[in-house]
Amino acid sequence: MTIALDGVVLNDANSQGIDLSLLPPALLERADIYRGTAPVRLGIAGLGGTIELFTRTPGTNPVAWVSAGYGSFHQRRASTVVTAQARNVRTLIAIGYRGTQGNFPFYDDRGTDLWTGDDRISVRTNNSGNALDALFRGCVGPLHTGACVLLTTTWRRRGMPGPGSQQFEHPSLSQARWLGRGSYRARIGTGWIEGYASLIARTDRFLDPSATVVPGLIIDARSGGLATETGIHGELRTADVRLEPVLRARYEWFHTEGALGGILSAQRTSILAGTDVTLTHRTVQVAPALALEAMRDQALSTTDNEVLRMLISPRLGARIEVRPGFELRGNVSHLERAPTLPELFGVAYFLLGNPALVPETSDNLDAGVVGHWRTHGWQFRLEGAAFARNARNLIVLERRGVLSLKPFNLRRADIAGFEAIARLSHRGRWGLTVSYAHTQALTRAPGTPADGRWVPSIPAHDLFARLEATLGPLQAWSDLSFVSGIYFDQANQTAAPPRLLLSAAVSFTLPFARALTATLMGTNLLDQRDAVVTVHRGDTYDIRQPIADFAGYPLPGRAVFVSMTVATESRQ
Repeated sequence: MTIALDGVVLNDANSQGIDLSLLPPALLERADIYRGTAPVRLGIAGLGGTIELFTRTPGTNPVAWVSAGYGSFHQRRASTVVTAQARNVRTLIAIGYRGTQGNFPFYDDRGTDLWTGDDRISVRTNNSGNALDALFRGCVGPLHTGACVLLTTTWRRRGMPGPGSQQFEHPSLSQARWLGRGSYRARIGTGWIEGYASLIARTDRFLDPSATVVPGLIIDARSGGLATETGIHGELRTADVRLEPVLRARYEWFHTEGALGGILSAQRTSILAGTDVTLTHRTVQVAPALALEAMRDQALSTTDNEVLRMLISPRLGARIEVRPGFELRGNVSHLERAPTLPELFGVAYFLLGNPALVPETSDNLDAGVVGHWRTHGWQFRLEGAAFARNARNLIVLERRGVLSLKPFNLRRADIAGFEAIARLSHRGRWGLTVSYAHTQALTRAPGTPADGRWVPSIPAHDLFARLEATLGPLQAWSDLSFVSGIYFDQANQTAAPPRLLLSAAVSFTLPFARALTATLMGTNLLDQRDAVVTVHRGDTYDIRQPIADFAGYPLPGRAVFVSMTVATESRQ
């Protein structure tokens, strides 16, 4: 999956995956989700879809608000946002803090998942963390043209306790991120053109001063990298044609220290060119697209160190309006993703490099319907689609130790399923949203134990429901989420169980002080801590495991959080 922030792709060649908790929600305004193909300007690597996040845009009305909260397991949050405008100059400054002790109880199988006699409830240790975030955004000129600059920085330090059955007391991970982007957009007839330049830098430090992860080995492993990009993209329109060309150049540098010593550096240079085209005739819309990316990888510490790649992505989408409020949609695409530099060369001991990795490719097909109706204050929207994907050399991470992971290429995977989302609301007073996705994902590798097994990290069922209501100064909402179990390895021998999480919140704006809002939120109200999952170890076994995230780390049980917000302008 591709993750972008204000047009800057974050999971670049030197990244070790995207941790969305490093992007504070208080600084985000909206998210655009592309289930199938995404705009060419976001690259050609989005095999699992694309999410583009947008930070808050300085508006014409000044806003100032401060929020602070405290909750279970010593969870702490505080943030402030201030915007200002003077003529055609608009600015936004945001600062956020997040912290937690993370000392929640969890179901501990003590590493003997086939025998429950020694199972117990343990308390998570070395799970505390603190993070600071800051953002500045300034724009000069009209609201949708002119020059803009974006600066963000994030610092976080957290304990690294490891999996629940074998906790470590002292390892920690410190992370820092910096992002800067400058752009200038100008009108050209009925379209526009934008030039931009961006820089991303990151540093990470894993520290184990007591030599508990690898007995007898004190680890102080540092890694870092930067990515700089410059490009131009725009939109040209006529009555029936929209053209969105893009041209960008990117340089990425990666640096890491091994757990046993030694330094490795690598770099990647790439050029991407392509365009999205939209052709419209009455109620029919056809959208072909093509992108080409040439890249050069080089390991700076070896002699046989250069790899040249050419990635190509043709795409075609169509939309037909059968009648007002009812559409048919479909897409077909070929996507490719080159392995990242950490996947190729590794990061200390916890990400083992695999220089034999090759780019993953995927041929995708989806077709669906969209319907929406309005009557007497009621609004209803329904989207549904079936999808199929044939992936070759899919890059997945497999656990190889207590904390270490290693990427490898699956020979082939067949992925198919369907998804639907429905929303019903009435006059903005209450709304119900339900979404569901079913996925069948099987590995095709004849002659190996993985043949016919489930693809790692992909759940079969994903259900989400949200009910929300507003009554005067009172707002309330409740979320229900169910995700079926996933496997961590290609042979399906280790797994995380299914989880059912219920959350609810109520928010109250004081009638006599409308700038003040109090919120009470509860998560995992069912207090689910464990569930049963099926694994394959010669025979088939049903084992009880703690509910966990996609990395296998235990999740907390029931928790509450209280916050207060003071604002000069009402917010949604």
